[in-house]
Parts: sequence; C-alpha cells; structure tokens
Amino acid sequence: SPMGITGTSSGALTVVVSGNTISGSYSETLKAGEALTVQLMLGENYFEFASLNYFGLIGAIVACASTLIYAILFHLFGKDDPMIESVEFHAPAGVTSAEVGVIIDGVANDGDVISLILDWGRRGIISIIDDEDGLRLKKLTDLEKGAKNYERTMFNALFNNKDVVVVKDLKEKFYRTIQKTEKQLDKYFDANKRRLFTQTSILLQSVMSAVCCLPVAVAVFLIDYNYSYDLAVAIIVSAIAGVFIVVSSMIMNYMDDKRYMHRWYTKTLLYVTVALLFLASSFILVYVTGLAKINMVYALAIILLSFVMVIITRQMKKRTEYGNELLGQIVGLRNFIIVAEQDRLVELLDENPYYFYDILPFAYALGLTDVWNEHFKYLTMEPCSWYVCSYHSSPYHMMHSLESQMTVMERSMTSAPSESSGGYSSSGSSGFSGGGFGGSGGGGW
Repeated sequence: SPMGITGTSSGALTVVVSGNTISGSYSETLKAGEALTVQLMLGENYFEFASLNYFGLIGAIVACASTLIYAILFHLFGKDDPMIESVEFHAPAGVTSAEVGVIIDGVANDGDVISLILDWGRRGIISIIDDEDGLRLKKLTDLEKGAKNYERTMFNALFNNKDVVVVKDLKEKFYRTIQKTEKQLDKYFDANKRRLFTQTSILLQSVMSAVCCLPVAVAVFLIDYNYSYDLAVAIIVSAIAGVFIVVSSMIMNYMDDKRYMHRWYTKTLLYVTVALLFLASSFILVYVTGLAKINMVYALAIILLSFVMVIITRQMKKRTEYGNELLGQIVGLRNFIIVAEQDRLVELLDENPYYFYDILPFAYALGLTDVWNEHFKYLTMEPCSWYVCSYHSSPYHMMHSLESQMTVMERSMTSAPSESSGGYSSSGSSGFSGGGFGGSGGGGW
C-alpha cells in the first residue's frame, strides 16, 4: 500500500515507499552510458490532484464584481429619463426628414439623406420627372436661405450649375457626395445644444461592450490552463469564447439603436444570431468546466451574469434632454403613420389637401412609406404637384411608381465602383424593404 511503509531491495538497489514519498539508494557505481530504471507498482490513489473548483469560483467572483460595476455605471450615466411620447401628426418644427432619420437611431445613413429628394419636392424646390426619357430631377428654385449645411452640400453637388439631372448618370459618381452629406449630418448633431446622446454614455457603452467578455474569458482560461497546462490552447479557446460575447453585445447595441426601425423578420434574425453566439461561448465554458470536473454551478452563474452585463450594455447609451424630447415627438409621429385611422386622415386632408406629401419624406426616413401609402389607397387626395409621371393618373398608383423609382434613385446615388470605393457598398442603405421605398434610414431591416 502506498500509504504505508514498504521496502524492497535487489542487489545494490534499495527502494523505500513511505506514503507518497519514494526514496532509495544504489550502493554500486554506474559506468558512463549506463542508466538505472526503477519500476514500482503504485496504488490508484497515489496521485492526488488539487480540485480546480477554486478557478471556477474566481470566474464567478469576477462575474459578480463586473455585473455590480456595470449596474452602478448604468445607474449613474446610462439610465434614460422617461420618454414622453406625444401624439403627433407632423414632424417637429424646423426638423428635416434627414434629421428625423438620425434622431430615431442615432446615425446618418443613405436613406436619411436620400429622403431630402422628397423633402425638396414637397417644399417646391425640385420636381421628379418619370417618363419615356428616364428618371430626372429638375431644379425649380434654389434652397431657402436657412437651409442646413449638409443640405447645401448635397443640393449643390447634385445640380452643379445644371437645372436637370438624369438619375442614371449619377451611378458610381455621386456616392462620395452622399458620404460627405452623411458626415455633415452627423456633425450637425455634434453641437452641444443639439447633441442626441451624452458623450460619457457613448464612451462607456463602447468600453463595456469590449470588456463584457471578461468573466467568461477569464474562467475559460484559468480552468483550461490549469487542467491541460497548455498555455497556447488556453489563450485561443478563451479568446474565441470572449469574441463571441463581444460580438453578441455589439449586435444587441445595434438592435437597441434601431429598435424603432427594424422589421420583425430582421429582429428575429438578429436575436437568433445573438442566441447562437452566446450559446457557443457558453458551450465552451461548460465543456471545459465538465472536463475539469468543476462544480457546474459556477459556470451557470458566470453565463447568467455575463448575459445581464450584455443587457445592461445595450441600455447604456443615454439620450440628452434635447434628444429625448425629439425622440418622443418622432416616435409619436411614427406610431401615427403606422396606425393612422381613416377618419383622422380625412380630417387632415380637409385641412391640408397635400398632407400625404408633406409627411411622405418623413415616412421614407422612418422606413414606412409602404405603410403610409396604403393608408390612402381609398382616400381622395390631390395629385402630386412635384412628381410628373406619364404612366399613371391616380395619386395612389403614382405613389407606387414613385416607390420603385426611389429605389432606383437610391441605388444610383449610393453605388460606387468597387476598385475606388475601398469596399464601400451603400453601408447605410439597409437594403430595400418589401413594398417600401427601400427601407430608408435603416427601416428596410
């Protein structure tokens, strides 16, 4: 028995086993090149390995501490003030359709700036001509004196000392103007009085997304390394588990920004993606925990707390008082566009026969043009004065024609040659929604 004291001798060799200690002696001299091998039968319990539960506990402690820190930071810097959602039939005064697209999701994209075409049309600045000669934009007058800087950039580059622009001629030539307009539109909201989100909360959300993987990554590394003693494998496996968590957090942040813009099928796809990434990371942790025979409670606690950290991070970006007020008004308008009652629309048309066209650019920026158009299918309204179409006579069918032409226009204005764009591919366009105006402003998702 290895726990007792046993001894054996063979000629000059004597070996003594006392508990888990082996000692011995050899009374003769080994010549150069000779070796001595000792073979002993040891009991099954001779090697006693220390429990690795300690490392699971460390991971759980890191998760608890991190979650507590996240909760405190959210309470101090990330918790939004209550949003007062008002009933709105018009966009906020002085706010363009492009700005509505930024306010609703926090970033300028292709659809936001393309909505200006419709906005200029309803303001009597341009007309859209759709006939056998192709799709064209005609300048009727210059922008108003109070036009925003980003509007002037796009308008001046679009017409560039011309009164008529053929849309197909803009293909692979106008995308840089779109990019420049988007940057200026974002910069417009960088001014302190127009800032939509607090700078502290934006910074914290980025940092928290990057480090929310720590509990899982630390636990996987400690357990795997102390089980296998392979440093390279432990680093790689923990890094993979951590990256899965970080990516899932970034997707959740994106979904929160676009929560008023996504369609159900896009939300479903993104939620499934997040679930798969989180499950993959959890599987890695559970697997190494099982291999090391560590109490699974630690792994489950780390997974649960890591998920809580991801949720807190998603809610971290806090709107300013200005941004919160505008959001409430725009969400009110958005909800009206979605659920507008026919009786109320009739009243609004009686007050303003061009009400449909006045709201159209904002519906485009919110990705709801198809919904807005369907509300007016059986209502009588004035023909559009700034959209000239030779194919249809009724306002409803003209608007359907404009839907398809806006899709063509957005693709032409945002397309870029791959060799010169550096991979640019209409990043803000979000694709084109079924039956809509291309899901502008992210609404096609």
